[in-house]
Amino acid sequence: MAIFKTANKKGKYLDSDARNDVINYILKPEKIVNNYYGMIMVDYDSPHRSMDEVAALYNKSNGVKLRHFIISFSKDELSEPKVADNIGKEIMYRIGDTFQCVYAVHEDTDYINLHIVFNSVSYNTGKRFGGTHKEFYHLQKMMYRILYNYGIFSLRYVSN
Repeated sequence: MAIFKTANKKGKYLDSDARNDVINYILKPEKIVNNYYGMIMVDYDSPHRSMDEVAALYNKSNGVKLRHFIISFSKDELSEPKVADNIGKEIMYRIGDTFQCVYAVHEDTDYINLHIVFNSVSYNTGKRFGGTHKEFYHLQKMMYRILYNYGIFSLRYVSN
C-alpha cells in the first residue's frame, strides 16, 4: 500500500528561505541516486527563485510558500525507481498546469519515496493553493488515478 503524507504542518514553510531549503533537500544528490527528478515552469538553475518571482508578481510573498507531499512505496508494490520517476512526471505535469512544480525520487532508504513540491501561488491566476479539504481531496484523487494506472490500487493518507 502506498502511503501519502503531507509535510505541511500548520505554521511551516512561512519563512523566506522555505522554497530554497525544501527544493535543495529533495534534490540532494545522495537521495536521488539515479537522478530521477523533474521541474516544470521554473528555471532549472534556480527553481526557488522562479517560484519567489511568481509570488512577488501577484503580491503574495507572505504566507505559506509551498506545498510538499511524499508518496512512499513498499518494496513489494514498487521496486523500480524508473516507475516512480514516471509517476512523478505525470503528477508534475498535472500540477504544472497551474503551479510550478518540482519532484524527485529518493532511493536512499529501503523503500522508494516520491517527493512533490509546488509553489503555493498559481503562475496562471495568482490564486493560492490554500490546502483546504476540497483542494487536498482533489489532489489526492488525481494521484490515486495515476497510481492506479501503474497497478498501485491503494493510497493511504497518513497525517503527520
